[in-house]
Amino acid sequence: MEDVSTFACGTCQSGLTTGASSDLEQATHIVRQMICRFGMDEEFGLLAVPELDVPGQGSDAALQQKVNERATRILKEQMDLTAGLLEKHRQQLDDVTKALLEKNRLSRKDLEQLLPSGSLSTRGVHHRTCSKPHAAGRSGL
Repeated sequence: MEDVSTFACGTCQSGLTTGASSDLEQATHIVRQMICRFGMDEEFGLLAVPELDVPGQGSDAALQQKVNERATRILKEQMDLTAGLLEKHRQQLDDVTKALLEKNRLSRKDLEQLLPSGSLSTRGVHHRTCSKPHAAGRSGL
């Protein structure tokens, strides 16, 4: 679900742009795989029906519809969760953004000074520096 939340972050921050729409496609693909291939959904249980992973390929239209509805609910839940986290940590995001605009690069030490103690996880953060995102890319934060 962490990947789904990461993709949801792009959509929450920028609305539905070309990049955000790509994020939404990737998040949808992950959620559909969780449901159809890996049996990772409480509602569907331990179900592995790979042909349902691609809309229109499954033979059971009613089951396809249920997969679509469940995937939509999961994505909405993750979007709401992500939007809440972004709002909760808005000041920290603004502080990091301001520092990146001023310095163009932040070291781990810089981030540790900007963020509350214990909030900086080593997972997903480059140990040397974080750079300002390029116009078409996402930051490493």
